[in-house]
Amino acid sequence: AGVAALTPALADAGRAWRRGQLEGGGAAALRRITAAATALGVPHVDDFGAAGAARQEATGPRGNGNGSDGGDGNGGGSTALANKLDAYRMGYAGLTGRHTWDVASRVLSRGGCDGAPAVVASVLAALDEMFAAFDAQMRSSYSPMLDRLKLALLWRTPGAAAAAITCDISARLILRQRQMLATFVQSLADPDTDSRTRMHRLLPFQPWFVWAYRLFILIMASVKRWQSLPSDDPEADVLPGLRLIQDHNTTHRLVIMLLFGRQLLPSGVYPELVKAFQQAVSGKDAQPQAPDAAAACPPFGGPFHLHVVRFNKLVTNDAVRGALPPHLAHLVPDLCSEELLERAAALGVGGGSRGGGGNTAA
Repeated sequence: AGVAALTPALADAGRAWRRGQLEGGGAAALRRITAAATALGVPHVDDFGAAGAARQEATGPRGNGNGSDGGDGNGGGSTALANKLDAYRMGYAGLTGRHTWDVASRVLSRGGCDGAPAVVASVLAALDEMFAAFDAQMRSSYSPMLDRLKLALLWRTPGAAAAAITCDISARLILRQRQMLATFVQSLADPDTDSRTRMHRLLPFQPWFVWAYRLFILIMASVKRWQSLPSDDPEADVLPGLRLIQDHNTTHRLVIMLLFGRQLLPSGVYPELVKAFQQAVSGKDAQPQAPDAAAACPPFGGPFHLHVVRFNKLVTNDAVRGALPPHLAHLVPDLCSEELLERAAALGVGGGSRGGGGNTAA
C-alpha cells in the first residue's frame, strides 16, 4: 500500500516541478510523498532538519549514511528495503526500456568503496527473485535484459569476484547474439548443397568462431586451475567461465559455434577436447532443481551468481570440475586467476576493477 501511494505522489511531484508550481500543487504533492515515505519507513526531508534532529535525540540515530549499521545509505531506514526498492527500479527500467544510470549510481554510492559489493549483491539477489517467479518461456525472453541490468552495476563494482561474473555475463550476451545470427545464416542455405558450400556462407563470420574457440579455451583453463585447487578454495569464485558451464543454454550455444566453425577455426583445434566438453555438459549429470530463486542462481561460491533459464538442466559443480579430463589437461594452458581475467579482457568481456574503481564496460 505504501508503494502504491508513493508512485502517483512521485509522478504528481514531477509534473508540478516541471510546471514550476512550488506552491499549491507542488506542496500538496510533497505532503503526499512525505506521508507515503513515512509509511514505508523511508527517510524524508524532516530527517535532515530540526524535527529530524529532535526525533533522533529521542529515538536514537537511524543510520550513518553508508548502510553498515542498518541504515539504507541515505541517513536511515532499512538496508533490505532500500535494496529491494532499487531492484524494483532496475526491473522497471529494464521492462520499459529506460536507462539505469541513476539507480546504478545510487546503489554504488550507498555502499561506498568498501561496501559496494555487499550492496550490489543484495540488489542483484532481489532481481533474481523476481526473475525466478516467471515461467520458463518468460525467463528465456527476459534473461538478456536481466544480464544487462546486472552489468550496469557489476562493471563498476570493485573486486575480482565482480570482475569474474562480469566476464561471464558479457560472454553469455555476446555468444547468444552471434550464435543466433550464425544459425540463421546457415539455415538460409539450400539443404541439397554440399557442406563446403554451406560452410562458405559462414566464412564472413570466421572471427566470431575464432572468438568462440578462444572463449572455450579460457573456460577450460579456468577448469584446469580449479582442479589444481582444494575443493573449498575461494579462488574458484574469481575464475571466469566456470559458471557458464552450469548454464545449459550457454554451453549449447558454445558447442554449436564450435561445431559450425570447425572448418574455419585455426589448425590448433583439438576435437577431442571439444567432444569431452560436450559430453560433460550434455545434461546426463544434470540435477533437477525446484523453480525458485536458488535454482535461478546455481549454488556456486562468492557474493555474485549467474542466473539460469532452465532449472531442470543445471550442471552440478562436480560435473563442472570434471569438464576437463586428466588425459587432455596438457592441451590447456596453465593460468592463474589474474592471467585468466586478463585474457577475458582481451576477448572483449573484461569486467570491473579487481582493486578499486571501474575498469571497462562490457
